[in-house]
Amino acid sequence: MKIKTLFVAPYATMKNLIENSASEQDELDVHIEIGNLQEGVEIARKAEKQGYEVIISRGGTAKLIQDEVGIPVIDVHVSGYDMLRVLTLANDFNGKKAIVGFSNITLGARAITDVLDISIEVFTIETEKETIPLVQRLKREGYELIMGDVVTVDAAGHNGITGILIQSGKEAIMDAFGRAGTMHRVLQKKIQETGLQRAILKLAAPDWMVLSKEGAILYENWDTFSARPLSDQLLESLQAPEYSPGKTYHHILQQKEERLHLAVHSISIGEEEFLLFLVKRTMSSSDQNQLEVQTVAHRPFLIHQSQAMMECVEQASSYTSSQPLLLLGERGTGKRLLAHYVHYLQFGSHGLFASISASDVLTLQELSFDQAIATVYVHSIHRLDEKQAEAFVQKVMEISKSGVLVIASLTSNEERWSSLLYHDRLNRIRVPALRERREDIPELVSYFMARFHQRMGTTAIRIREDALSQLVQYDWPGNVSQLKALIKDAVVKEKGYSLEKKAVLELFKQNEASEEKDVSHLLQGTMNEIEEKIIHLVLKEEEYNQTRAAKRLGITRATLWRKLKK
Repeated sequence: MKIKTLFVAPYATMKNLIENSASEQDELDVHIEIGNLQEGVEIARKAEKQGYEVIISRGGTAKLIQDEVGIPVIDVHVSGYDMLRVLTLANDFNGKKAIVGFSNITLGARAITDVLDISIEVFTIETEKETIPLVQRLKREGYELIMGDVVTVDAAGHNGITGILIQSGKEAIMDAFGRAGTMHRVLQKKIQETGLQRAILKLAAPDWMVLSKEGAILYENWDTFSARPLSDQLLESLQAPEYSPGKTYHHILQQKEERLHLAVHSISIGEEEFLLFLVKRTMSSSDQNQLEVQTVAHRPFLIHQSQAMMECVEQASSYTSSQPLLLLGERGTGKRLLAHYVHYLQFGSHGLFASISASDVLTLQELSFDQAIATVYVHSIHRLDEKQAEAFVQKVMEISKSGVLVIASLTSNEERWSSLLYHDRLNRIRVPALRERREDIPELVSYFMARFHQRMGTTAIRIREDALSQLVQYDWPGNVSQLKALIKDAVVKEKGYSLEKKAVLELFKQNEASEEKDVSHLLQGTMNEIEEKIIHLVLKEEEYNQTRAAKRLGITRATLWRKLKK
């Protein structure tokens, strides 16, 4: 009979590796649960009551569980291979680097850095409470990259420092299986429901409803309404796939004789996604436009080793004016990220950052915004026609007088925009194309690889020099966005630890083949097939934002949603 074992994994990307490793042994009946430190302790307590025989965990979590349960607890050691992987991943990052963690991490780390003569400082903590003060101190001392466990990486992120999680490899997990095993699926349903309830309570309001990703109504509560105030048709139109976790979307709706303010929050619990709708009546005559409102909690990480990008960041860093700011640059150069950077430097995490399309700006009847909104970012200006250009410039100046910082993003320098480009009350920052900042490509590649490794659990952690050379030499018509997409495709396909030149060239070839397709293929097929092709083409060009795509197609968002559902 197999040993009933629970594996308390301190981070989610460990799960796939555990499952793969578990399938290669037959001694343990392994279940998996995700939980770090005290969360892991609570999970372990429940597991003991449910008859589990052995618990496996890692680092500080394993240490805490050992003091709280009466069954064997096996600690997954951080192996030399694990340290070499993370040191390789961090190798191409410039600036000061440090490793922070409990002794199970730092003892081996210090030995490897000493033997290999790697200039990375190592700091040991005894308790979780020491993490945040230490990370804050390292930030003051100029450290830009911190490696460690989940607590360390979270603390680094909250303080605006790039963090890399030291993950356990297959060797360490198989070794732990040799001494015991783990669990996850039995409690996952319960934890998911509890997490969702906590998220709802945190955003508590008298009138709300929760929808699943598929559109099913899971919960609803109407204290000030006699019945649900949103029609089924309206709900269908509001279930937009572009809602992103961490952002709030505001809608002003006219339902019969009532004017409603609807705030939509996207909530992720484990691998599931939910939409929380908060509804209230409003007497405001604010315009019926969608504002995408978010908090910029940390200063965005901008890579700027090249002279061109260094000058751009210097301009953004020194910008303190209340006058409108125009960001000029090609599509995909990172204008929105730079806008976040300017906003954060001026307002920190206290003021809200709102985005609105240029066409919606033109329809504004009133120019008053929520007092919490500090910055209004205006995009899609290039979609306006020549007749709308002058009216748009006047609107921007009027909005600026209302006390918010207006940052406009323009991808064109055509003559029709001369009134905006050369306005004497407007400041300008040019965002360089990626081909003008090739020196930044190696660090951008390392950053994207590390990001996908952390979020998706991809295996590739380095790139061969000849492959990197191909990336540096390429002209990148889609700029940083195209580079990011290519790196994502590459690391998802790559099963080894290194990206090879052959894989990069193959992706280049696929991209070029796609770009060279003649537009005539859109006219092939039935009317419905042609319509479907055009809709998906416009969606792609609008980065799958259904609101902007519907405006370009001249249809309502509800109509677009119904066509996509066919």
